[in-house]
Order: sequence, then structure tokens, then C-alpha cells
Amino acid sequence: MDFNLSPEQQLLRDSATRFVRERHPFETRRAIANGATGYSDGLWSAMADLGWLMLNVPEDQGGLGAPMADTVVLMHTLGKGLVAEPVINTGVWAACLLAGGEGGAVRRHWLDASASGAARLAVAHRENGRSWQGLPPATRARRDGDGYLLGGQKIAVCDAPVADALLITAAEEGQPGLAVFLVERNTPGLVRDDYRLVDGSAASDLTLLDCRVPAANRLLAGEEGAATFAAASDRAHLAVLATLAGLMEGSLELAADYARTRRQFGQPIAAFQAIQHLLADMFVACQESQSILFQALAAIDSPDAARRQRALSAAAVVMGEGLRFVTEQGIQLHGGYGVTDEYAISHCHRRGMVLAQWFGDGDEHLARFSRLAPHGD
Repeated sequence: MDFNLSPEQQLLRDSATRFVRERHPFETRRAIANGATGYSDGLWSAMADLGWLMLNVPEDQGGLGAPMADTVVLMHTLGKGLVAEPVINTGVWAACLLAGGEGGAVRRHWLDASASGAARLAVAHRENGRSWQGLPPATRARRDGDGYLLGGQKIAVCDAPVADALLITAAEEGQPGLAVFLVERNTPGLVRDDYRLVDGSAASDLTLLDCRVPAANRLLAGEEGAATFAAASDRAHLAVLATLAGLMEGSLELAADYARTRRQFGQPIAAFQAIQHLLADMFVACQESQSILFQALAAIDSPDAARRQRALSAAAVVMGEGLRFVTEQGIQLHGGYGVTDEYAISHCHRRGMVLAQWFGDGDEHLARFSRLAPHGD
């Protein structure tokens, strides 16, 4: 696989870099993170205008049908710029689920609305006391007349407080596999408990009290639905990992810049050998994470789910450890200032903490990597 950027990908990265520089400098990031919702409608509209929410929509459904490498380039740049708008939830995860789903007019409406920026979407899968990878969900769906009744709970649904609709996983009575239902935010029986995360973004715990949805809102079902959900989730996970790689690179740059300007004993602390060794170790961690991200990217289009997920779990473990090292050492290098809201390095650390848990923690991924190891490994 060629990991050199194509001319189109170079333009995409340049466009995203310019967007971060002009529309999302650090003080803007601070204001948004400490604002009422943790998000910016203006930034969201600007992203939609740039076509970023259409990357994962197939061409025959009105999108760009771009390769996953384009999303990796974009999310790496947005991660480095600490952009927290729900691009992954709406433009990757939900877009892939909608593109591969059923639902006719319902699916078409929400796919168009999300790709144009008219709607934000969030996917609800995690449940209390269960591994993220645990299937089938404890949430249940049963047929009732011309619709379905959903009952159960979901936790830590990122971006749910600002989502216009939720894509909720459930086990359908009498059916194998997994079902995904689209539930609009004001649907009776859907109860949200909203809260803010440490990085300033928002999440919700959901309770479904016989929440009734039309039959047309069932987007995926059965074994095929489970396979489509797994493939879409793998692509969203890769987008998260690309964001983490960007965060790590941004953290290293912040630490190096601070070391060049902070003076002790009449010289920049970057002149001290101990600091140089620390920055070198941080650089190595960033390069290791970049390499294993490329390995996951190379596997993402494989029809073999075990191969995809093993590569993603390996990347999640390596990058999770690297992220902690780079951001924590970056804070340490800044001294007491590093933990304060006024310094970008603290935002890198907190944003990374949230993203690294989104698709399961390191223990979950170590277990999955071992379980999916080819016979004889």
C-alpha cells in the first residue's frame, strides 16, 4: 500500500491545516470547550461546506466515495488542531451505517441531512457492565404493530446531547445478529442524561422506556446487519486512531516549542541533555504510533473482519500507551503550568483520554488481539 499522499490528499491536508489555523486557533478551542454545549454551529457548517462530511458517503448515494486514507488524513489534521466537532460520529460511523442500511426514504433523508451538515448524528452501542465488543446488546427491540418498541440503556454516548437523531443498537426478538434503529431526539420514551466530559465535549446516558419507532427506522438487522455494523465501527475506530496520532504530533510540537522558549540558567531548557532525550523518546513514540496506524489502514478494507479488528486492536494498544507517554511527558515538561486550562498541552491530554476509551480500553483490545490471533501464533 502506498502511504505517500496523493495530490488530492495533499490538498485535503492543506485545506484542513488552513481551517485549523484560521478558524480554530487555541483560544477558539478553549472558548468552545468551555461554552454551553462544547460545540460550534459555525464550525460545523464550515466543515460541511468543505465536503468533509461526504467523504464516507458512496458516490451513487450523492457523496464523494473517498478511500479511507482520505479520512485518516483529515482526522489526523483535525486531531492535531484539537477540533472536537462530531465528524467521526456523523461523517464516518453514522455515514457508513446509513450508506449500508435499509430504511428507504428514512435512510436517504438522514444520509442527505448529515452529509450536508443539516443534522448531527450519534451512534449508541456501549452498555453498562459489558465490553464494548460484547454482542448481542442487552437492549431489546420487539415488533409492535407497524413499529418497534425499544427497551434498555446505553451509556457514554459521545455527542448525543447535540445529535438530532441517534443510531441505537439492539437485539431484535427472534432474530440473530444485531439491529440498528434510528431514533429522533424527541421521541417519547427516550430519556437522556447529559453531561460534559473532561475534554469539554458532551455525552449522554440513554434510557429507552418502550421507545416506539416506525418499522422504516430499522436500518440494519440480522447477521448481515451485524457485519455491516462491525465494518462501519472499524472505520470509525480507525478515524479515532488517526485523531490520536494527530494529537500526539501536536503534543510533541507544543513540548518542543516550549523547551525552545523556556529559559533556565541563562539558556533554553532544550539545550539540556535530559530534555533532548525526553523529546527524542516522545518522537519515537509518535513514529511508532504512525507506523501501526498505517498497518491498521492497510487492513481496513479487508473482507476478513478478524484481520481488520486484530490490526485495529494492536494499534489501539500501542497508540494508547504512546498517547499517555507523550501527553503526560509534555505536561511534565511544562511544569505546573501544563495542567492548566490556559495551556494547549492539557487539552491534548484530556482530549486523548476521551478518544482512547471510545472503542474500548487497552485491556479489551489486548484480549481481542489475543482471541483473534491466527492459529499457531
